Amino acid sequence: MLDKRNSWKSVVLIGYGLLVLIAGIFYVPCYEVWGPERNVDKYSYHFRFQLSRGTYTINGFRVTYEIDFARVLYTMGVLTLLAATVWLLLATWSREDRDTAAAD
Repeated sequence: MLDKRNSWKSVVLIGYGLLVLIAGIFYVPCYEVWGPERNVDKYSYHFRFQLSRGTYTINGFRVTYEIDFARVLYTMGVLTLLAATVWLLLATWSREDRDTAAAD
């Protein structure tokens, strides 16, 4: 039979998945660039699938969005390290609890 309660592993994995979804799709860092020299107008965060919509012009040049992949990879790396640390801490604590219960 399946266990009805949620384990800490599933909670950590679901939380990690949601954070990766938010940081990778819903909240993407972008440069707004324009002109032949690719001048950077500003740095902003956008929904991933709206990057090609709603563009405007500066000095007659169309502004485009370029995803800052280095920042995305850095964010994913930090989120992965945090999730791995929480996972290892919870695994250690649950192992200690089992060892303590078995010793009693």
